[in-house]
Amino acid sequence: MIRCPSPDFRFPTHSVGVVEDDDAYFKRTKVIHAQESIDLEHAFDSEKALRRKEIAYNRSKLELWKNNLHFEPLSSKMDHPFVKVNAKRATQVTILHTPEYSPNSKFHAQVEKLTEKRFPLRWRNMTILLDAMRRTPCRRPVLQDIEKLFALAYEVSYKNANSFELSRQQYWDILQKEYPSVEIRHANRLFSSYDYKMVDRMDIRVFLGTIRALRVQQGTPLEILCLSLQDFDTTKRGIVTSLDNFQAALMCYCGHEDEEKQMRAQATALWKQMGMEFQVYQLQHHRYGGEHRDNASPTHTEREAYESCEDGHFSFKYVRLQLQKEARVLSFYSEMLLKRREECFKAPIPPSR
Repeated sequence: MIRCPSPDFRFPTHSVGVVEDDDAYFKRTKVIHAQESIDLEHAFDSEKALRRKEIAYNRSKLELWKNNLHFEPLSSKMDHPFVKVNAKRATQVTILHTPEYSPNSKFHAQVEKLTEKRFPLRWRNMTILLDAMRRTPCRRPVLQDIEKLFALAYEVSYKNANSFELSRQQYWDILQKEYPSVEIRHANRLFSSYDYKMVDRMDIRVFLGTIRALRVQQGTPLEILCLSLQDFDTTKRGIVTSLDNFQAALMCYCGHEDEEKQMRAQATALWKQMGMEFQVYQLQHHRYGGEHRDNASPTHTEREAYESCEDGHFSFKYVRLQLQKEARVLSFYSEMLLKRREECFKAPIPPSR
């Protein structure tokens, strides 16, 4: 049996989806829908741009927060039984979000600024410290007082990795114990002038040697220099072991960068000259067996100075001999020492603020 197709009037498929050209309602609706789609696209694009800006802002804020994080070791008081601390904080380090702490981007700028201002900062606050030392009642002579300070500083520094360096807190504890009239701001500025690389370390041999040379005014500059070299002698055999120690002893009283560069250059040249003369003496002594004499041969005192050197290190006798020969270095050292004494003891003390 064959079914006939349905008539068109029952299922008017011929007119579905077909719009007449003169349909005004369809045209108006089409224009409205097109404008709405354009508005939706613009709103979506603006929302995406706003979201991108928000993500970039959050990323920059997170990066700034990471740079401002400061890690500090926990205090020794954490182990005290009466201290109540959250378990999450009882770890190896504690995160402190401190605005005062400089991130890495500002650290080098602060080091450069402190390096530039270290000499005026050092001698201005050294004057205040020396005045506080003079005002502190003490029954011991000045030299014994300085030696006691040396012994106390060495005893404290043995706790550190380097037994000749003090941290800022150790340095302040010593000053507060011996000279309570010193204000903490002047002590911090003086420490920063020596710790201009901001590593929280200060060489007590340079610091206390400078104080001793300024306060103990008996003795020649050469004797004071030998005392400073003795502080750097870790072997206790009366020798200068390295060029760095020799330069550090000579540059204790530099007042600005030009003096430091000049003294460093003169110390390096004198060190090389001492090495060459010692090699020449060794060659001549080995060639002639120590018995040859001529007009250029050293005297008995000079021979003792040459013979006192050992293992390639220069003895104090030999250094004294060469400094007396090279009067230019010794005179420049004496000039700086006398100038710093005059500045520290004749300058008016600034009022406390």
